[in-house]
Amino acid sequence: MSTPPHCATIVGVLPENPTGEHLGVGHITLTVVDVDRSVAFYTALFGGAVRHAGEDAIGPFAVVDGPGVRLGFRRHRTTRADDRFAPDRVGLDHLAVHVADVTRLLAWRDRLDRLGARHSGIVEDAWGHHLNAEDPDGIALEFHSPSTPDQSTVDGVDNRNAPVRSSPDVRQSEACPTENACAPPSARTPLATTEPVPPTHRSWWPT
Repeated sequence: MSTPPHCATIVGVLPENPTGEHLGVGHITLTVVDVDRSVAFYTALFGGAVRHAGEDAIGPFAVVDGPGVRLGFRRHRTTRADDRFAPDRVGLDHLAVHVADVTRLLAWRDRLDRLGARHSGIVEDAWGHHLNAEDPDGIALEFHSPSTPDQSTVDGVDNRNAPVRSSPDVRQSEACPTENACAPPSARTPLATTEPVPPTHRSWWPT
């Protein structure tokens, strides 16, 4: 496989293991409109407790230690009160949490419902099952149960651009025994799409 032109110079000078072992992702910090609101949402969603909170030259901030990840929240002095997240701008596309199976996705869906968070319902495609959601600033979250044994191929065929199968297909499984079990609370109707779309595409969500 050839090296992309924009990486050729960098790759050419790097040793095989330039940094040695690391300890994984230490923390993720999100720019938000209201730090207290985000802390309340994420601690209710994931659990955890505030480790640090205060204000510095940049603006108010908080750090939350949750299960498996430390999250930071910061409002910059220039952050607009009406600002909203947009995945098509340079930076973050979405945050994803992987879970073992659809049953656990249902539990996360129920928790999102209790928080009043907008979400897609459970959607299935060649990559597995997805539950896409928004936090109070519109930041895209995903709960994902990958397909096995390989989440990019089925029967040896690359299916990464295969059409998405949405909530109606998932409802037929044992994990979704009733007609509306996997639909988002604001719809409870099929959210079918026939276009090949990436796992976080907003066309799954009701308008």
